Amino acid sequence: MVICWRTKGYIDQPMYKKLYIFDGDLPRSYGLIKVHKEGYPLRMIVSCINSPFFNLVTFLKVKGVIYKIKKISVTAIKNSFDFVKKN
Repeated sequence: MVICWRTKGYIDQPMYKKLYIFDGDLPRSYGLIKVHKEGYPLRMIVSCINSPFFNLVTFLKVKGVIYKIKKISVTAIKNSFDFVKKN
């Protein structure tokens, strides 16, 4: 995908080098304890920092590409099921 963007001129060479995926860390997950609930359940957190797609997702978010494609306000989506239903 990034190669296609480069050949069509959508992005320049420095941006291509930043977005091209050749190495990275696996996303890591951890749990935060909900101390205010009985039984102390965990809230799962997935950190994708330094993962292979982190720079690409950041680029798409900063440029607003995702919002231009979907035309849906982020605040109007309750969860992933609601997102799929609206599309």
